[in-house]
Amino acid sequence: MKGILIIFFCMSGLAIAQQTAEEQPLVTAPIGKIRGSVFTTRLGRKIYSFRGIRYGEPPIGEQRFQPPIPANDWRNIFDATEEGPSCPHPGGKIMSEDCLRLNVYTTKLPHKHENVSRPVMIFIHPGGFYGFSGQSANFGPQYLLDKDIVLVTINYCLGILGFLNTGESLAPGNMGLKGLGLPVGSKKHRCLWWQSKLRAVMAQEVSA
Repeated sequence: MKGILIIFFCMSGLAIAQQTAEEQPLVTAPIGKIRGSVFTTRLGRKIYSFRGIRYGEPPIGEQRFQPPIPANDWRNIFDATEEGPSCPHPGGKIMSEDCLRLNVYTTKLPHKHENVSRPVMIFIHPGGFYGFSGQSANFGPQYLLDKDIVLVTINYCLGILGFLNTGESLAPGNMGLKGLGLPVGSKKHRCLWWQSKLRAVMAQEVSA
């Protein structure tokens, strides 16, 4: 799968961002189309929000407890106007094992031949690898996006679903951390930061 975040930074004229009458930005990229929504910051700036973007195939069935697999490309418009499910954890509400999702927030979209050149903050949510999620109700963009940055928040498998290790192939362990590597760690995703001409990349981590 081509890098998820490439839809925002690496299009070089291949993608067209447009605004619908309902304030739902639509981004077209080689991996497909994604429809988002619009938030506002504390100071009233418009935020283009793309939530629940799938970055890994559902870790269920035979894939449960296994290293995550990059998500397949999609042909239809991907609806990123609402939160994707969080990974199962105590006290969670919208939860599913199909939780390898990320949110992207920006105040500027690429347009035709214009690239976006902004620092990116990749936020790995806290919770001791056991709780919380990257959903906007927990870690939204309303404060940070008053600055010219791009915010990315990521869900990853938690607890036994993310870190069970039996010492054998049935559950080799560290599925949660390996999931984080799909959108930000592999070479094909890291090229995103280089080709996008971003000036800085920051990884924010609290307690996890």
